[in-house]
Order: sequence, then C-alpha cells, then structure tokens
Amino acid sequence: MKTTIIKLFILSLSLFASFSFCFSHSNDNAQITKNPANYALLINDQQMDFKNWQIELKKSGYYATHWFPPTAAIYKLISPDELTLKPPVPASIYTTIAPAEITELSNVSDELRIAVHSFLALTDMETSAKDTLPIMAPLDVEKTDALVPPIQHYIPSGTCNATFLKRSGSEYLLGNISVNVILPESNGAIDPSTENWSLTRENQVTSAITTAMNFYTSSYNLHTNLTPSFTYHYYLGRINALAQTSYEPIVRPSDNMNEPGTGEGLWTNQIYNNLGYSGFTNRWLKGQEFNGDTRNNDGTDWAFTMFVVDSLNDSDGMFADSWFAYAWLGGPHSVMTYDNDGWTISQMNIVARHETGHTFYALDEYASSACTCTQVAGYVNYQNQNCENSCLFNGNCIMSSSTKQLAGVICSFTRGQIGWGDPDGDLVPDPVQIPPQTSIIPYAPDPTTNTMLTYFGQADIQTRPNQNLYNYQCDINILHIGAVYFRINGGGWMAAPACDGTYDSASECYTFTIGPLTPGLYTIDTMGADELGQADLTPASDTVTVLPAAPPGEPTMLKVMKNGANPNDLDLSWIPPGINCDQSTVFGVFRGLIPTVHGGGYDHTALVCYITTTSMTLPDPGPNTYLLVVAFSSTKEGSYGRTKTGVERPQSVAPCVPTQDFTPC
Repeated sequence: MKTTIIKLFILSLSLFASFSFCFSHSNDNAQITKNPANYALLINDQQMDFKNWQIELKKSGYYATHWFPPTAAIYKLISPDELTLKPPVPASIYTTIAPAEITELSNVSDELRIAVHSFLALTDMETSAKDTLPIMAPLDVEKTDALVPPIQHYIPSGTCNATFLKRSGSEYLLGNISVNVILPESNGAIDPSTENWSLTRENQVTSAITTAMNFYTSSYNLHTNLTPSFTYHYYLGRINALAQTSYEPIVRPSDNMNEPGTGEGLWTNQIYNNLGYSGFTNRWLKGQEFNGDTRNNDGTDWAFTMFVVDSLNDSDGMFADSWFAYAWLGGPHSVMTYDNDGWTISQMNIVARHETGHTFYALDEYASSACTCTQVAGYVNYQNQNCENSCLFNGNCIMSSSTKQLAGVICSFTRGQIGWGDPDGDLVPDPVQIPPQTSIIPYAPDPTTNTMLTYFGQADIQTRPNQNLYNYQCDINILHIGAVYFRINGGGWMAAPACDGTYDSASECYTFTIGPLTPGLYTIDTMGADELGQADLTPASDTVTVLPAAPPGEPTMLKVMKNGANPNDLDLSWIPPGINCDQSTVFGVFRGLIPTVHGGGYDHTALVCYITTTSMTLPDPGPNTYLLVVAFSSTKEGSYGRTKTGVERPQSVAPCVPTQDFTPC
C-alpha cells in the first residue's frame, strides 16, 4: 500500500520540537473513497496540553466541531482548498486515511482510535448509519421515552444558586458541549456476565454517537458563533474499571422510575460511585455533579452523559421490562442498548439524536407518548404543536414517530425547545437575545485641568428569565462580551480595549484615554456589545468639564440689555479674562438677591454651571437682583463677589462646585 503525504510546511517553535501540517490520500483501495463532506482530522501529535492546543487551532481558524481529548479533533472544511490558505498549526491534518494508516493511528491510543473511526464515519469511508427504516417498532409504542427526574419536583422555583447553576447542564443546545459516553461492562460479581464489549463494536457505537452529534451541528443555521461543538469523554468498561459494574444491565428491567430499584438505579449509581460521586444521595444528583465537573474541567458550556448497554447476546435488545432507549428530560443522562430493539446498531445515530433532543428539553411528538399540543418546554417556552395528537402541524421531525424521524428534520417547535428559536429572523437564538449593560466610572475630579482623561468601566452580559418547567430555572447566558466602544460629544464610536487585553468573559472591565482636550464641556458615552454584536441600547455616559491649564482672572465688561425680540428676556455678554491669566472659555452664570439689610450676605444660585460662550439669554429676573459671571477657576479675589463680612461667594454653590485658587496669576 502506497500512501502519498504532501508536506505543506514544517514550522519550528520553542514550544514544540517541530510539527507538520499535512494531508494524506490514497486511491489504492476500493473501500477508501473521496471525502464528500470535506472534513479534516487534526491530530495533536506534539502532545501539547489539550486546552493550549485548542487555542492554537482556533487562532488559525480551525473551529472544530468534534474534540477528542487529548489527541484529536474533527473540523468541517469550508472549501476544498482551505488547508492551503490557513496559517500553520501544531497538528498533522488528514482529509483521507488509507487502511494501513487506520491501523497505525488506532494503535496510538483509544482516544485517537475513536477519533479516527468517527472521522471515517463522517466522511463515509467506512460503513456508517444510514437513514433507512429496518423492520422495527417505533422508539416507544406505549409511553414517552422522555422521563422527568423526580428530584426536579422538589426545587423551589427561582431559587438558583451556585450549586444549581453547576447542575444545570443542558439548558439549550448551543455552544460547546461535553459528552460523557459510558459503555458499562459487567464484572460478574453479582449477576452472571452475559455480554462483553469488543473493540470493533466500541468503534460502531462511538462512530454512531459522533454522527448523531454531527447531525445537530449540520442542522444548526443561526449565528455561527453558537454552532454546537462536542467534546467527548469515553469510559469503556472493557478496559476501564470506572465503567465496570457488578450487575449485567441488559438482563435486568430498566426500572427507571425507582431509586435505586432493581435496574438502572443499581448500575448507574455504582458507576457514578466509581467516578467519585458516592457522597450524593441518588443517581440524578450524582450525574449532574459529574456533568458539572466535566463542563468545568473542559471549559465548555454544557455537559451530559450517555450510557450504552451491551445487548449483543440478548434476544430482543431490550431490558427485561421492554425499555431500550430513553432519556431524563434535561439530563443528566440517557440510556440506550446496543441493538435498540429493532433499530439495530446501524441506526444508533438516529436513536441517539432523538434522546439527545430530550436531554436538551425537546418533547416527544409521536402519538403513543400521550403528547399534547399545549405542552411547553425549553429555556424559552415553545408549545408542542407538532405532536401527532391533532395539533396544528403533523410534519416530519426527529422527535416524532419512526418514519418521520428518518427525514432528518428538526421541526420549528423542537428547534424552539432546544434553544434554536428565532422568531424575528435575526439569526440570534432567543435564549441569548438580550443586549449587555455598560457602566462607566465618572471622571474625578470634575471640573479638571487635566487634558488627558483616562476612563474605566464595565460591560456585563445579561440573562433572559429561564421559563423551563423541568429544571432549576437558573437564568443563564453563555455569551461573552465581544467589544466596548466609546464616543466623545456624540461623535463616531471608537473601540475601547479590555483591561486585561482580551474580551472573553461575561463581565469585562474596559479602559481608554482621550485627549489632549481643549477647555470645555465633554460628554463621554460607552457601549458594550456581546460576541454576536448585540449592543447596549442605553449606553453609559459621563459629563466632565476641562478647565484651562492656568487659572483665569475675572471676566470684564458684563453687559445686561433687554432682548430685542422678547422684552421679557435679558441678553448677557461679557469679555473673557485677558491673556495675562490665559483666555478662559468656561464660565458659570449665577443670580442672587441684593441684600436689603446692611451687612447682609450675598447668596446666589446657578443659572448655568458651565457655559463655553461669552453670552446668553435668560428670563428677566426682576428687581433687586444681581447677576454674576465667573471664569473657572478664577484666581482674582472678588471674582465671585464678597459679602460685607469678607466671605467669598460662592465657596460651594450646588449644583456647581467651583474651586477658588487665590494664587496670583
């Protein structure tokens, strides 16, 4: 077998000894076909820290939709020649894999083996599940396969806290999602072991699950920043003691509504205990904690778990009570068998995508589930109007009956329930359709003689209320701040940098410096925007007065004249201080009553705190009043007017707080 590997370049960095960017192809075997879907397999052959590797790939535009820590990722190419246009990355890249390479790569690690066979399934290089209907029963002919965890009924509405946030693992199917896949293996300690996983059948299961998750990635058509991507963690009971149990799951009933009961509760509790969660009281809490820790460790938005029970030797591929595939609504896990009744392993991807819909709160629509038209679910409530029981619609959908599932359609009601609703058509999913809020720290001191002003503020992602009836009702928004902008006196918007250099979280500090500024009054507006471009509709604002660098003297030649157009108004004009004390361009205008008692004080109030012109028009204040024009910050004694007792007025006149400096010019 000859395989051609084209080395596009080799790049050396201090962090890596070297790495190659390559793709390989072969036409020597009829089973190896062209990659019609344009996927690329990226291998972390330099053994970088996985999170750092993800960062490096994303910097170069490789936003993979399937991640297999710590070794690989699968990326959907936008165009066939994309690889030659992208910058170098620390990875070996394959668009086809020859048979010899399949064996070679699969022997490196189980994670890489799973990634390789998932890649082959997505590119049709090996047999993968097809949307054709075998002889089978519907997913459930008598009951819904979406079960409500009983623990949820005891959570008071609106009591979200840090623990409940951690346990809210699948509120909507957007962003980055961790998937724990557990293939239990009986060790024969209690039940006789009748099933034994094999490497080949593990590959079938893992490929089917990747194909199922890829269905959601391919079906999503809203803002690309929220395209679902999946990070997989496989716990293979054949080789991993953590996924081993004393029970043989398939020979027992599912007994799913009892805790621990005689079925699912026994072996799932045992496996969750193996994983370190024995301190929690039931399998649902254990699963939620396990998922929460997975999500935190991966840095993803959501996490859920799938249990796949071996049923190869079982006569009907079902549990003893005839269950074979179901999910707890909203998690923490779903359960499938290897055969899934009549669906068989070749259709596991269809079963898995249906159960994953339940994990993200999609309701059943087939008639025997007893669905109703007005049932609601989802972070933003959507009715179940595609239910087959005489509702508004009766179309194809992955949550409906068997034949309707095969069309590979997500109906609008299911889309809404999993968080893909977009009633206004702006491509922003409605669970995150809310603008951020922006705040600004007012500049101090104000007024100021500084001409370079540095501002700080904060932009915060907001949340829509969680309307879901089946969860902890924690309000969650997975977006982060994408930018902050500022403007001066209503001018054009300019970008403000993040305090730490990068906008990458839900709450971000920003800072910027403006200037040099000439004396005058300035209004500074700031506006945060999230990563989708949703901007704050009520920008934050601060007003600041910049004074002359050298304090001026007092204005002169104050003139008061009747307004020619309106005899009830007065026109004021004055001459600013001379050049000996700099030319002032900022003034305050005050009005007061002339004291009628000898020695009485002169008290005046502000008509205008800050004005940059040398004239103004005001209503006639009437008899026995005086008018005062002050240049900020005046150093000329008497510029404010003194009382008979020698007190300078105003030392502090609200709302203006002028500062007096008696140092001579």
